[in-house]
Formats: sequence, structure tokens, C-alpha cells
Amino acid sequence: MGILLAVIGTFLMQSALTYALWWYLSHKERPEASPTRKRREPEYVTHEELREAIAESTKDLTFEWNEWYEKFDKLHLRLSKREKRAKQDPEQDLEQLGFDAGERPSVLAFRRIGSV
Repeated sequence: MGILLAVIGTFLMQSALTYALWWYLSHKERPEASPTRKRREPEYVTHEELREAIAESTKDLTFEWNEWYEKFDKLHLRLSKREKRAKQDPEQDLEQLGFDAGERPSVLAFRRIGSV
């Protein structure tokens, strides 16, 4: 009789565990199934849209590059003009600014007058 009670007890325990596992799995939140191709198609980018996006980006990049190149070119021209003036005759430049030929002006004097 003791063996029969042990078998019945084991069967009841297995049944209770099986029911608990079934209940847990049936009430567990399942991840959403992956969308089908038909629902995903609006997310795709067509070749035409990609070409338009690349053309627009290239146009913006070209515009920005030209703007920076113009800035660099102006700066280069200014520096080359200053270099030419400095090589010509430094004493003449000082006379044009209102200084005597013999005296060397201070940096503060140049700041008052402006850049050379």
C-alpha cells in the first residue's frame, strides 16, 4: 500500500508541475512576430530615392567646399599682398602710416592704426 501511495503522490506532483509550467508558458508575453514583407515594404528605400539623396548630398557638399575654398583663396591673396608690401620697402610703409623713418613703432601703435 505504501508503494501505491508513493506512485500516486509522484503522479500528482508531476501533474501539478506540468499544470504550473503550462500556465506560466501560456500567460507569458511572447515577442511580436517579425513583420511580413508586405508590411515592411514601406520601410525600403528605392534606387531612385537613393540616387536623389546622393545627388542632394553631393550638391550640398560641393556648395560647402566652394565656400571654404573661396575663404581660403581670399586669405591667401591677402597674405601674398602683405608679403609683397613687406618685401618692397619697410621704411616707406612706416612713413605712409605717419611715423618717422628712424623710429620703430610699438605694437600698440599698430593696434591704434589698424592692421598693416
